[in-house]
Amino acid sequence: MFFNLCGMEAKKLKKRHKVTDALLNKISNKVFDSSDKPAYLICKEIGEKFGIVSATVSTYCAGRGKDGYLKEAILEEFKKLQ
Repeated sequence: MFFNLCGMEAKKLKKRHKVTDALLNKISNKVFDSSDKPAYLICKEIGEKFGIVSATVSTYCAGRGKDGYLKEAILEEFKKLQ
């Protein structure tokens, strides 16, 4: 069953979310491991940029976030820290 969401088929969108989840998990773990700051402080700093709490950022890093736009925005912030 296909739905057309903004020109993107549902299967393609689901695949994009999975790829983004994996990439966010990989990059965030690298940042957490290489930084002198604790992970919650890094998540707090990123969360403040978007008006969300650190626990939400941590949830997205673990691959449990649902909002694709927020997921990609958090990923971009982690790429800047890499």
